[in-house]
Amino acid sequence: MNTATTTAFYWLSQGIATLPVKFRDKVPDGRALRRAGFVDSEQESRPSWLALQKRLPTVKEIEIFFQSSIINLGVITGGARNLAVIDFDDFGAFVDWLRVNTLDTFMVRTSRGMHVYLFSEDPVTARSAPGIVDVKANGGYV
Repeated sequence: MNTATTTAFYWLSQGIATLPVKFRDKVPDGRALRRAGFVDSEQESRPSWLALQKRLPTVKEIEIFFQSSIINLGVITGGARNLAVIDFDDFGAFVDWLRVNTLDTFMVRTSRGMHVYLFSEDPVTARSAPGIVDVKANGGYV
Protein backbone atom coordinates (compact mmCIF):
# COMPACT_ATOMS: atom_id res chain seq x y z
CA MET A 1 0.00 0.00 0.00
CA ASN A 2 1.46 3.37 -1.00
CA THR A 3 1.60 6.52 1.14
CA ALA A 4 -1.36 8.21 -0.59
CA THR A 5 -3.60 5.20 0.03
CA THR A 6 -2.56 5.00 3.69
CA THR A 7 -3.18 8.74 4.11
CA ALA A 8 -6.58 8.50 2.40
CA PHE A 9 -7.59 5.69 4.78
CA TYR A 10 -6.52 7.84 7.74
CA TRP A 11 -8.73 10.72 6.54
CA LEU A 12 -11.58 8.30 5.88
CA SER A 13 -11.33 7.12 9.50
CA GLN A 14 -11.70 10.78 10.52
CA GLY A 15 -14.85 11.21 8.41
CA ILE A 16 -13.08 13.32 5.78
CA ALA A 17 -13.20 12.70 2.02
CA THR A 18 -10.13 12.75 -0.20
CA LEU A 19 -9.62 12.86 -3.94
CA PRO A 20 -6.79 12.05 -6.35
CA VAL A 21 -4.77 15.04 -7.55
CA LYS A 22 -2.29 15.08 -10.43
CA PHE A 23 1.33 14.59 -9.39
CA ARG A 24 3.11 17.90 -8.70
CA ASP A 25 -0.08 19.81 -9.48
CA LYS A 26 -3.22 21.08 -7.76
CA VAL A 27 -5.71 19.75 -10.31
CA PRO A 28 -7.88 16.66 -9.67
CA ASP A 29 -6.60 13.61 -11.55
CA GLY A 30 -9.32 12.96 -14.12
CA ARG A 31 -8.01 9.53 -15.10
CA ALA A 32 -8.12 8.24 -11.53
CA LEU A 33 -11.57 9.74 -10.98
CA ARG A 34 -12.89 8.19 -14.21
CA ARG A 35 -11.43 4.75 -13.31
CA ALA A 36 -13.41 4.89 -10.04
CA GLY A 37 -16.61 5.91 -11.86
CA PHE A 38 -16.66 9.58 -10.91
CA VAL A 39 -18.05 11.36 -13.96
CA ASP A 40 -20.19 14.43 -14.54
CA SER A 41 -23.86 13.37 -14.52
CA GLU A 42 -24.63 15.57 -17.55
CA GLN A 43 -21.44 14.97 -19.53
CA GLU A 44 -20.37 11.41 -18.74
CA SER A 45 -17.04 11.69 -20.55
CA ARG A 46 -15.92 14.40 -18.10
CA PRO A 47 -14.55 13.27 -14.70
CA SER A 48 -15.95 15.01 -11.64
CA TRP A 49 -15.13 14.92 -7.93
CA LEU A 50 -18.26 16.86 -6.87
CA ALA A 51 -19.98 13.77 -5.43
CA LEU A 52 -17.20 13.64 -2.84
CA GLN A 53 -18.34 16.98 -1.45
CA LYS A 54 -21.45 15.15 -0.19
CA ARG A 55 -20.17 11.69 0.72
CA LEU A 56 -17.08 9.79 1.74
CA PRO A 57 -15.30 7.61 -0.80
CA THR A 58 -15.54 3.86 -0.30
CA VAL A 59 -12.51 1.72 0.49
CA LYS A 60 -12.62 0.35 -3.08
CA GLU A 61 -12.78 3.88 -4.57
CA ILE A 62 -9.76 4.92 -2.50
CA GLU A 63 -7.84 1.86 -3.70
CA ILE A 64 -8.68 2.78 -7.31
CA PHE A 65 -7.87 6.50 -6.83
CA PHE A 66 -4.44 5.87 -5.42
CA GLN A 67 -3.32 2.70 -7.21
CA SER A 68 -0.54 4.70 -8.88
CA SER A 69 2.39 5.66 -6.67
CA ILE A 70 2.80 8.86 -8.70
CA ILE A 71 -0.24 10.78 -7.51
CA ASN A 72 -1.06 13.44 -4.96
CA LEU A 73 -3.91 13.49 -2.47
CA GLY A 74 -6.42 16.27 -1.92
CA VAL A 75 -8.36 16.67 1.32
CA ILE A 76 -11.91 17.90 0.75
CA THR A 77 -13.01 20.74 3.00
CA GLY A 78 -16.49 21.26 4.41
CA GLY A 79 -18.41 18.00 4.59
CA ALA A 80 -20.21 16.57 7.58
CA ARG A 81 -17.41 17.65 9.95
CA ASN A 82 -17.21 21.21 8.55
CA LEU A 83 -13.48 21.01 7.94
CA ALA A 84 -11.91 24.38 7.23
CA VAL A 85 -8.24 24.82 6.33
CA ILE A 86 -6.43 28.08 6.84
CA ASP A 87 -3.90 28.22 4.00
CA PHE A 88 -1.06 30.59 4.86
CA ASP A 89 0.89 31.45 1.71
CA ASP A 90 3.31 33.51 3.80
CA PHE A 91 5.11 31.63 6.57
CA GLY A 92 5.71 34.86 8.49
CA ALA A 93 1.96 35.53 8.55
CA PHE A 94 1.46 32.02 9.98
CA VAL A 95 4.03 32.64 12.72
CA ASP A 96 2.34 35.94 13.62
CA TRP A 97 -1.07 34.21 13.70
CA LEU A 98 0.27 31.33 15.80
CA ARG A 99 1.59 33.72 18.46
CA VAL A 100 -2.01 34.78 19.13
CA ASN A 101 -3.80 31.49 18.34
CA THR A 102 -2.18 28.61 20.18
CA LEU A 103 -3.98 25.51 18.94
CA ASP A 104 -3.53 21.78 19.21
CA THR A 105 -4.57 20.81 15.69
CA PHE A 106 -3.26 19.18 12.53
CA MET A 107 -0.83 21.45 10.61
CA VAL A 108 1.06 20.75 7.39
CA ARG A 109 4.04 22.68 6.03
CA THR A 110 3.57 23.64 2.36
CA SER A 111 6.06 24.93 -0.18
CA ARG A 112 5.18 28.54 0.69
CA GLY A 113 3.65 28.43 4.15
CA MET A 114 1.38 26.29 6.28
CA HIS A 115 -2.04 24.62 6.30
CA VAL A 116 -3.95 24.65 9.60
CA TYR A 117 -6.85 22.16 9.79
CA LEU A 118 -9.85 23.12 11.94
CA PHE A 119 -13.29 21.63 12.57
CA SER A 120 -16.35 23.76 13.20
CA GLU A 121 -19.83 23.11 14.56
CA ASP A 122 -21.24 25.24 11.73
CA PRO A 123 -20.33 25.46 8.03
CA VAL A 124 -17.52 27.90 7.27
CA THR A 125 -17.46 30.27 4.32
CA ALA A 126 -14.33 30.34 2.16
CA ARG A 127 -12.41 33.62 2.28
CA SER A 128 -9.24 35.01 0.77
CA ALA A 129 -6.57 37.63 1.31
CA PRO A 130 -4.57 36.93 -1.89
CA GLY A 131 -0.92 36.14 -1.42
CA ILE A 132 -1.23 35.97 2.36
CA VAL A 133 -3.99 33.63 3.55
CA ASP A 134 -7.00 31.72 2.24
CA VAL A 135 -9.67 29.88 4.19
CA LYS A 136 -10.64 26.75 2.29
CA ALA A 137 -14.10 25.57 3.28
CA ASN A 138 -17.29 24.09 1.81
CA GLY A 139 -16.76 23.07 -1.79
CA GLY A 140 -12.98 23.20 -1.80
CA TYR A 141 -9.94 21.04 -1.19
CA VAL A 142 -6.29 21.34 -0.23
